[in-house]
Amino acid sequence: GALALVQKVAERAMGFGFLGEHSYWEMETGGATVGRSGGTLGHANALACFMAMLTPLALVLAMVRASRTWRWVAGLAALAGVAGTLFSFSRAGWIGLVAGVVVALALYGGRMRVPWHKVGWVALAVLLLGAGFVVLNWGDMRARFANMQGTSWRFRLSTAHVAWNMWRQHPWFGVGANNYVAVSADY
Repeated sequence: GALALVQKVAERAMGFGFLGEHSYWEMETGGATVGRSGGTLGHANALACFMAMLTPLALVLAMVRASRTWRWVAGLAALAGVAGTLFSFSRAGWIGLVAGVVVALALYGGRMRVPWHKVGWVALAVLLLGAGFVVLNWGDMRARFANMQGTSWRFRLSTAHVAWNMWRQHPWFGVGANNYVAVSADY
């Protein structure tokens, strides 16, 4: 996440190929150029998926009854996760991050009997961080969402339709592990 932030600020790869860093790239979308960070995971969408899964867990760890040092480490990891997800400019990653944070805070706060004011402060901090990101990157965000009529959306909708048809015919066990590509043409 920290590397993704540095890539975005520098608008280039940082030369950590030995750690798996892949290049920072710019893409034309919605009539504008948007820079996307990939961190060490190869693609911005992979980075966003990874961060959207781990960031809610880091937020929960930042609220547990542990030493102050470990809570700060978890809080910094959560901030790095938020930065990594945001600077990947992955639309699905953004949605996944919001959903994961909401579920983690709601489940953890209710289940572990964490005082709601503590959960509220964490939620407010995440909201303010997200709002700051939106304000500072509105042009790039608008460009990412302006491309909603592009082929990527049509492709996603058509593959969702294929997956729905598969699920209707095979609701319990599917079509078999890793068989989607092999049988998708039939659907």
